[in-house]
Amino acid sequence: MNEQLSENSRVAMFDFMHDHADMESRQNRLSNNSETEAYIENCITCGKPRSEAKTFTIGAMFSGEHLIKGPFPLIICDDCEGKIAASISDETRKFWDDYIAEHFPGPPSEIDLPNKSKPILI
Repeated sequence: MNEQLSENSRVAMFDFMHDHADMESRQNRLSNNSETEAYIENCITCGKPRSEAKTFTIGAMFSGEHLIKGPFPLIICDDCEGKIAASISDETRKFWDDYIAEHFPGPPSEIDLPNKSKPILI
């Protein structure tokens, strides 16, 4: 899927994460044995508490049914999702919109949001 993203979008998303997420500090604070809840209490990029976010995206890696801890799991709050979404190309947005519609039919892929944009899967 990464190959389907435009180069500009890949760079923009990488730059946003690089500029806003301190992964080294997070890794030092959370050992691989930390409770899962500790990883997803706050937005990875701005620190907003999950409880204060209207919506958020959660990212995780699994091997079978086992959660792999390290940089994941993590959440990105609605405000940061908006900033990332605003930085992606029209080409990437179309790819993601088509991907969501094809693989996740029904709401939320077909929902009309107040800002007239569709949700994006990151």
